[in-house]
Amino acid sequence: MSANNKLSNAFRIAELLQKHVKRGAFTADEQAEIDRWLAASEGNRGLFERISNESQLAFDLLELQDSDTESELAKIGDKLHGIANTRKWIWYGAAAVLFLFLSVGLGLYWYQIDNEKPTALVHDVQDDASPGGNRATLTLADGRTIDLNETQQGIVMGDDIAYTDGTSVLNERANEGVDDYELSTPRGGTYKITLPDGTDVWLNAESTLHYPSKFKNNERVVELEGEAYFDVSKQDTRVPFLVKTRGQTVEVLGTQFNVSAYTAEATAKTTLVKGRVRVTATTTRQSQVAVLEPGQQSVVQSEGMVINQIDVQPFIAWKEGYFHFKRTPFSEVLAQMSRWYDIELVYEGRVPYQTFTGKMSRNVNLTNVLKLFRGSGIQFRFENKKLYIQRYPE
Repeated sequence: MSANNKLSNAFRIAELLQKHVKRGAFTADEQAEIDRWLAASEGNRGLFERISNESQLAFDLLELQDSDTESELAKIGDKLHGIANTRKWIWYGAAAVLFLFLSVGLGLYWYQIDNEKPTALVHDVQDDASPGGNRATLTLADGRTIDLNETQQGIVMGDDIAYTDGTSVLNERANEGVDDYELSTPRGGTYKITLPDGTDVWLNAESTLHYPSKFKNNERVVELEGEAYFDVSKQDTRVPFLVKTRGQTVEVLGTQFNVSAYTAEATAKTTLVKGRVRVTATTTRQSQVAVLEPGQQSVVQSEGMVINQIDVQPFIAWKEGYFHFKRTPFSEVLAQMSRWYDIELVYEGRVPYQTFTGKMSRNVNLTNVLKLFRGSGIQFRFENKKLYIQRYPE
């Protein structure tokens, strides 16, 4: 068989595998094609078995979905040098099957996950948990609290306080002086605020931002508990913007970054997307200072601070409405789910040791998200707003 025919055949097989994933019925000719392909090698039969196993398919796709297809194919090209022509095209054909299957099949799999009715993945399911939404409470300087409109996405600080569509929140002008405000999101809530200088802040679930109605001439300071994404205004780069959290201060001058500093967690993480930030860790007797470049993350804990080079997407995807995990410890995955679905975690034994890779919309019910953990060996029970983590693989 010529090289072109071998490559064409590889893509044909990928097309049939795609149909198999969609649970489509093969015609007699298609079944014969698949049977011949299965009979050709043990490797083909192994691949078919893996994609026929829904649990295994989920984890195979989740582990591979973040790969850069172009760079991976380039690596394949490098490996092809020096390989005999026959073996080269067999190898390249297998790669073509893999990448076409991933590019098409993965989208189909996610479509199914998002649109299927919940199945009995979680044993003894008595109810379900809906995803969070736009929910927040604004606390004014005089102690009054306002439950903000859930149909709105955020508020804007100016001469008065308004929603992003221009509708007034207070129906009164702000005080001429400087007042202290507090914006808080509950478990299962997110909200956006545009600060007096034009800085945009997205608050994740169970977070609180303390900020003034007006910034002073020589500094812009806010305090954060929980998690937020900042897009800092470059209105006046001479005035530093400071974010104070438990154990650290982040100083920026026109940048985009994410800060996660929940009280219940042992670490405070600052993830830089654009620009530069200076992180000062105050958890030890002697302060540690580091200047981050894009793609770096500082992790502050009681022992001090470390800097890691990371993929920023898993740490900012929540702002775009996604769960995105990349070799994330299961305990962190479940903690995010707990905050977003406003549920309590109950470990009936030790904490799972696995890491997890995957991405999906946060706008689905809890049982749909739990489908992703098929094949992990972990079993769940959900009832009365409590998720029981029951069985663990050895």
